[in-house]
Amino acid sequence: MTTKLVLHIGGFKSGSTAIQSTLASHAYSSPGRRILYPGLSPQEGEEKTRGQHGPLAETLFPNKPDHAAQAERFARVAGHIDSAGADIAVISAEKFEFADPRLLAAAIGTHLPQLSDNLQILLYIRPHAERVLAEFAERVKHGFFQGSLEDLHAATRDLTGPRQRGFFYHPRLSLWRQVFGDRFTVRPMIRAQLEQADVVADFFRQILGDDDFTLQPPPRSNSSPSLEDLCAVRAFHRACGSATPGALQEKTGVRLIEALNARPATDPPTRLALHRALAEEIAATYAEDARALDRDFFAGDPMQAALAAAPGRAVDQPQVLDAAAHLAPDRLRLLDAWAEAVVPLINGRSQGQSQDQSQDGPPAPPKRKPRKGAAKGAKAGRGRRAGRGNRADHSGM
Repeated sequence: MTTKLVLHIGGFKSGSTAIQSTLASHAYSSPGRRILYPGLSPQEGEEKTRGQHGPLAETLFPNKPDHAAQAERFARVAGHIDSAGADIAVISAEKFEFADPRLLAAAIGTHLPQLSDNLQILLYIRPHAERVLAEFAERVKHGFFQGSLEDLHAATRDLTGPRQRGFFYHPRLSLWRQVFGDRFTVRPMIRAQLEQADVVADFFRQILGDDDFTLQPPPRSNSSPSLEDLCAVRAFHRACGSATPGALQEKTGVRLIEALNARPATDPPTRLALHRALAEEIAATYAEDARALDRDFFAGDPMQAALAAAPGRAVDQPQVLDAAAHLAPDRLRLLDAWAEAVVPLINGRSQGQSQDQSQDGPPAPPKRKPRKGAAKGAKAGRGRRAGRGNRADHSGM
């Protein structure tokens, strides 16, 4: 019988891909302790892909809980855990970060009551300024956002409640602590604070305590795109011309970044960065949240220190996000032609298809019917898309 349940709930852009890839590929050794990364169905095999638990979290979003799907999916994973008899079972999905912890507690009590008292919930959070930067790259990659870094900050800086999906952590984390007490652990996604300066090693240390473990390098994926590559995929999504990308267009953008990451750039790549004025504004916006986090969740002041250091790491002026500034005219011509060639295929195949659940990336904004004049109003709608990316069933995180 499984003796411990670990729920790794993200957060987004905090090493979840590396943790899930390590679990899914068995790129670890833990002598004397069997760790289960359960698939949704026992008959389908014991370990599945890294994004397999996103569908569980999707049933727990506070604005639209899906009770029927929740019962079916949790029953399936609970059946696998019961039949496997591992020492530790790990459920992992970034989307749990924005789930309602009360709904999660009820689901565990219904489907895994024997593990309710031996439960560990683990969350890693990026410092605020780094989260804004990483979130911008993620939303652009998926095609959810065409605005600037300033636009993203403006769209998220007032979202402060426990049900909101902005970058104020303390209200949400306080609700998790209220529901789960000391079974809920928050770790800062700051290398100096992590075991071996590595999030995967830190994760295994957290779940195994003093027990020994070794890690093998997992397949590397989901690395941060360069400024040049991000501009290219941004131009691709813009050329596709859809105000809300279909699932296949979104996947194409993600795979374009993966393909670019796998091919070394001819010229040294440029890292995406905040500019100083924006970094200072972000530091002022989240100062109180950082203080509250350090007071209630951490020893010392890691979140305040990281936030205070952000302006010093920023560049002097805003980076140019126009692909024409980074791509030679012939390359931009090829990118536009490629987008024009593939968009009919993408739009044709995406109709009637649901979001692919094999990846636990940011959930997509709600689908809306195309409206007349959408292309003409695309520029004016960038701010609205920024808001949708944050108010949707996920925040693109």
